[in-house]
Amino acid sequence: MHRIQLLLVLAAALVVSALTGCLFNPSEGGDVEPAEYSEALTHPDSLLNDLQTSYQRREIERYATLLSHRFVFKFQAGPDADEFPDGLTFEQDSLFTNNMFRSSDVVEIRLSMTWGPPSDQIWVGEPAQRVILSDLNLDVEKTGDLILRVSGDEQQYYFQPGVAEDFEDPERLYIRAWQDIGSTSAPRPPLAERLNPLSDDDEIFEDGMRVVHVSMSELVRLMGQDEFAEAFAGSRVRVN
Repeated sequence: MHRIQLLLVLAAALVVSALTGCLFNPSEGGDVEPAEYSEALTHPDSLLNDLQTSYQRREIERYATLLSHRFVFKFQAGPDADEFPDGLTFEQDSLFTNNMFRSSDVVEIRLSMTWGPPSDQIWVGEPAQRVILSDLNLDVEKTGDLILRVSGDEQQYYFQPGVAEDFEDPERLYIRAWQDIGSTSAPRPPLAERLNPLSDDDEIFEDGMRVVHVSMSELVRLMGQDEFAEAFAGSRVRVN
């Protein structure tokens, strides 16, 4: 059992190493001055601060160290949740996020979040702290005057101390789960139609840029596709 656990942790370490080595290649751009990273990761506020900063800086190594090796990203109800009923694992989420961070077509990532105090909850039978983000605003700006925007969707994060048998630090917290709850707004047209509109009638423009509103689940799903760059460029893409 210990040998299997060690192999799993080594595999996770190799994922982070690959991401920060040959794969990680962030492009410069943007006027946003990212915050500093936290010195201690013992409170949910510190991890959420660093999540926000790692997105703005496009630093996959820091992002990945915030996640538990048992991390799961849970899609909101819909086709993606049907395709990934168990969510995304630590390795999958890190790879998907790195696709966005390293994309040469991404000019800038802007992220701001508003969250409340943590509350005691249970996640997978273990005590956890839950934090609800009442407002997440994420802009992924791309060359070609296009912005993918996640705005107003509720997110829930679950935090647990590190697991020693997973070679994590029991004295600090890790993000154990990220649930995209979504919003109560009216349903949007299919993602493929929003990415590839047949007309300009329903498009929203901001300072000359086309803004396409997506859910966090949709953005994560796009990040996992080989056609991520083409989706940003507005060409026809496969969206299951």
